Amino acid sequence: MLRWIWSAAGLCLCAVLIATNPDQEAFSRFATAHLERWLTEQAWGSDHEQGRALAQGMSFLAVLGVKRQNLLLLSLYTVDLSRYTGRRADRWRFLGVLGRFVTLQRPPSALGPEIGAPRLEARG
Repeated sequence: MLRWIWSAAGLCLCAVLIATNPDQEAFSRFATAHLERWLTEQAWGSDHEQGRALAQGMSFLAVLGVKRQNLLLLSLYTVDLSRYTGRRADRWRFLGVLGRFVTLQRPPSALGPEIGAPRLEARG
């Protein structure tokens, strides 16, 4: 009996994950906003209007360089902007699960380490 309960719970969990696996359109909206913020910070900082205008104009690149791996229960998205920026490291990887997106990998900041990012210091 307990085995049937665990099986039913597992099936329900799988059904929820499948139903809430974000699609390409949801990711496009998320990626556009995410890239707009990143470009604004990279260009002139978040307070500069010219930087925001440039970022809004270039945010369409987020949907051009997207590759989606649909794993049914979740999706992995890779955004590769290296061909536009000339920097091989300008790639993101995101996990799409339960209708949300989690950043797995981000490009290094062109302006230095991000605020709040853990720093590894060499001790000598």
